[in-house]
Amino acid sequence: MLLRKFKLFMLMFSFGCIAQAQDPQFSQYYASPLYLNPALTGANTQHRLALNYRNQWPGVAESGFVTYMASYDFNWDALRSGLGFYAIQDVAGMSALTFRNYGGLYSYDLRLTKKLNLRTGFHLSYTQKNVDFSRLLFNDQIERGGGPSFEANKYFNVDYLDYDVGMILYSEKAFVGIAVHHLTEPSESFIGFDSNLPRKISIHGSFTYDLPGNGAKKSIMPTFNYKTQGNYSQLDMGVYYNHEPLVLGLWYRGIPLSVFNSEAYLNNDAFIILLGYSLEDKPLRIGYSYDVTTSGLFSKSGGSHEISVIYEFSGSLKSGSKSKKIKRKIPCAKF
Repeated sequence: MLLRKFKLFMLMFSFGCIAQAQDPQFSQYYASPLYLNPALTGANTQHRLALNYRNQWPGVAESGFVTYMASYDFNWDALRSGLGFYAIQDVAGMSALTFRNYGGLYSYDLRLTKKLNLRTGFHLSYTQKNVDFSRLLFNDQIERGGGPSFEANKYFNVDYLDYDVGMILYSEKAFVGIAVHHLTEPSESFIGFDSNLPRKISIHGSFTYDLPGNGAKKSIMPTFNYKTQGNYSQLDMGVYYNHEPLVLGLWYRGIPLSVFNSEAYLNNDAFIILLGYSLEDKPLRIGYSYDVTTSGLFSKSGGSHEISVIYEFSGSLKSGSKSKKIKRKIPCAKF
């Protein structure tokens, strides 16, 4: 048991050095729109509830790296605004390292021309990070053959406020957006030193091409999401095929022919496959995706599983009221 704890501690320490406090992520990034870009807040019919679950690399650590997220946002069409909030929790290996983030978001939609809109957003959040030291093994415990650690008293939990901004430029069939996270670069150190969370910049977009045919609606949607944080960068690119009620997705995460910090580690992570259920006139969307690891962890990672459930609905209008004018929707993917 002591050896298992020691291995877990070294694994977490190693990932911490490599990742340099990078954020949790979702393969189905469009199924967690508030986490991707605050400008997507309220970019829905009227009400939207979303649940996201990700289990990353269950073969590497005993409990993997598990992320949960719940969100709600509201389209306030009369004010061309969106309001929302979310809660996210990320647990790394046997609950030893836990990240919790709670955020409130606001967005505003501006029509630039008859065919082009600009949507901007702001996000204020509160973050807690803590470690369950009872699940870790320290040097003084090894020397004494067990018992509580005195070294653990040198560490403490972390909490901070954070700010993000974003914007989306979109037309009927295409959009491109940018989000800047961690504007204040808050410190995440557990031992009192400066260990600032680097700013993260995300650039994303997609284009919808409707396919001819009678009956069920069919389309393809190429999409991408590029992220950079600190010394590291990542590109998700792929395509969705929509044949209602089914959605199929295939995309790649990594940057071909690129290496990490000029070292001999290729910047490739996974191929992602997705199966989703979605109907334009129905409120419920469900998606499942699996990451096929292509990096050096291929034989041991166990891949990554992700599930999203989104319920989107309109509030009832009073009888006799005038029908609402349908606003232009951002043509982004559903998963």
